Order: sequence, then C-alpha cells, then structure tokens
Amino acid sequence: MSYARNLSHVNRILIVGAFFVLSLMSSLCAESSSPRYIFLFIGDGMGFEQVRLADEALKERDGSQTRMTRLPVTGQIRTHSANNKVTDSAAAGTALACGVRTDNGRIGQLPDGTPVEPVSLKLLKEGMMIGILTSVTANHATPAPYFSHAGNRREYESIAMQFIGSGVHFLAGRGLAGGSDVNDRVISAYRESGIAVVTNFTNVTDVPKEQRMALLVPSVGSPKQQQGDLADATALAIERMKDNPAGFFMMIEGGAIDWVCHANQGWACVEETLAMDRAVEVAYNFYLQNPENTLIVITADHETGGLSVDGEKLDLPMLKHIERQRRLFDAAIPDEIDMLTMDAVMNAIREYLGITEITEDQLTSLEDAVKKENRYDLVRLAVNVAQTAAGITWSTGGHTGVDVPVYAIGAGAERFRGTYDITHIPVKLFEAAVGRVLFTE
Repeated sequence: MSYARNLSHVNRILIVGAFFVLSLMSSLCAESSSPRYIFLFIGDGMGFEQVRLADEALKERDGSQTRMTRLPVTGQIRTHSANNKVTDSAAAGTALACGVRTDNGRIGQLPDGTPVEPVSLKLLKEGMMIGILTSVTANHATPAPYFSHAGNRREYESIAMQFIGSGVHFLAGRGLAGGSDVNDRVISAYRESGIAVVTNFTNVTDVPKEQRMALLVPSVGSPKQQQGDLADATALAIERMKDNPAGFFMMIEGGAIDWVCHANQGWACVEETLAMDRAVEVAYNFYLQNPENTLIVITADHETGGLSVDGEKLDLPMLKHIERQRRLFDAAIPDEIDMLTMDAVMNAIREYLGITEITEDQLTSLEDAVKKENRYDLVRLAVNVAQTAAGITWSTGGHTGVDVPVYAIGAGAERFRGTYDITHIPVKLFEAAVGRVLFTE
C-alpha cells in the first residue's frame, strides 16, 4: 500500500509537471509566433512621471491603474536626435517610424534629405493594412513619417497630400494642420482620388471597409470619454482592417499629452494620458481575442515639461481645481503685459490660485517673465507655483532628454524588454512581424 501510495504521488507530480511544461511550451510558442496584428501606441511627450501621475489619479478614483502599466513587458528608450540631445517630435517620429536618427524638424528623411521608407509602408508591401491615428492633426509631426517625407515638419499641405499615394488604408485625427485653405485643397484631393473623407463620426458605417478613409473629426482629440474619441477611432480601425488576411499595423498617437505638458497643465496631462490609455484598452481587448498573433507596444517619442511627482504631497483634487482656476487667472492677466506689475501678479495668484507664499526662485522666475513681457511663460510659471503646492513640479516648458517608457504584450513582446535606442522600435516590430531585418544593403 505504501508503494502504491508513493507511485500515485509520483504520478500526480509527473502529471502536474507535464501540464506545466505544456503550458510553458504554449506560452513560448505564442511569444515566438509572428504577429499579424500590430499596435504601436505613442504618447507624445509621455515620460515615466506622466504615466505615474495618471496611475495615481486612477488609484485615487477606483483603486485601478492604467492598462499600459499592467502589461508584462517593460523597457525604456533613449530619444536624442541626430543634431540635438533633446529631440523634437519630427525627428523622434522619424526614428520611431523609420529606424534612423535625423535632425530636428525633418520628416522621414536622413539629415542630408534622403528619404527613408517607414516600417508602416514596408509592412504594407507584406500585405498588411495600415492605420495611422492621432488625437491631434493627422498631418502633424508624429504621424507624418509613417506616410510622408518632408524637409520641414511644417510643410503641412505636402505632408497631407502624400497620404494619397501612400496606400495607407486608414488615417484619423482631429483635423488637418495648415489652415482652412490647406484643408479645403487636401480634402478635395482626397475625395477626387477615391478616399472617403468623414467629418462626422455618425457617418463612419456608411463607408465600405475596402475603401480608404480619412477620419477628420474633432472628437478624436477629446480628452473626455465620448462618442468618436481616440478609443472609438481605434475600434473603428480594427473593425475596418481585422479581416485582411495578412493582418494590420496600426500607429495610434496620444498627441495632446505633449501640448498640455508644454503648458505645464498637470490635470490636463492626466486626462490626455488616460484618453490614450482607453485606446490601449480597446487594443488589449482585441489581444484577448487573438493572443497568439497580436502585438501591442506602447512608448513615447520624448518627455515634455520635466515633470516630477511628489507622491507624499500629491493632492489630485487640488490639481484639478488649479486647472479650473487657470482660465480665470489667465483672464486676469492683461494682454498689455508691459503694463503689469509684480504686485498685480501676486494679487492674482492669491485670489485665483489660493497661494500666499512663494519661494525666492519662484519669485525670480515670475519677475523675469514680466521683464521679458512673456505673457505665456508668466501664466505657466504662476500656475506652477500652485501645482508645486499640489505635489507636482515642472522644470521646463519644452522637451527634455530623459529616457521614456516602453510597455508591451503579445507575440514578440519580449523583444521590447530592457534599455535601448528609440530607433530600435521599428526594427524590432519588423523583425517580429516578418522575421527579416528592417534594413538591407
């Protein structure tokens, strides 16, 4: 009996061990398989602290955290451009799209002006459908390198027109940069070439799936959850491209994170980061239905604002209140800033922002802004005084050169672990998808 019991115990161990091995082999096979569906999310200006601030907001709201930080693979990337330790979005977008470093301001080109084919169009040649989505204008610096080339990121009309010949199936944004005349010419050209231009989200189902679409709807840029936001645009792109036999590649940018961080708007940063994370959740739900052939990668092009979060002092209700008061404070600052005195500034800070004490450094910064007659900086710096009391600080109104995060899950996700260069992102994506190197001699 003792022998039989021991044998039974051994058999149970062997059976459990076999299940473990089979489970591990299944996991490894899923990990090593080539993804048919690829999502690349780019939080423009989104550093580690921007993500942390969004996580803290969710934690306080309902005890949860962002979807991106719950993904199993993490890493970080270096972001400097070819000619500057601090990149702009054009050079960083080019690095993320094409796998090369270029000078600030260039779109899809080497520093000498030589055009470089992006990973999106290389995957198009492999049969994948391509979708390019952003919460800002669709011809802005980050989406542009995925379908165009330009010597200057502000060549908005040329960039937008190149979508026609790119073969990209789906383009989405809150509109087009360049002014009303550019918009009229570009939209007319799109329609003449057979591209469906949709400016109202209620009409999206009227367009046949096989027809190329430019979804230019203001709601795509909303930080608030509503019909037609970035998450809905992502779901629409999935629906339009998921049946393609070779799958799809999709770049989705949370573009306005950068804009609000330039202005050092802490609570707006929370809202914009969470708006992108809701789109990540849409992709994650698709992954759950297709775990063996879906890859999701989330990263950033650079950090904006030099944000730092003091967890012990962080007061999110106060931060939200400051955002509401910002407009009132801004309105209290006259446009004729040369007529403004420091006494008036301090009175406005006390009345609208509720701050009665500031440091010598803060006072010096405000005085410098008044002397330089820089109204924008004056408002930004004054609000920063209040935000410091709420537990966050900003070191700049521009970009920084710090490393930014990477999060990933799915087929090929392990490639994205560790610390590496921003140019490696498209290289790893292409190798995961097709098993070949991105660049050939």
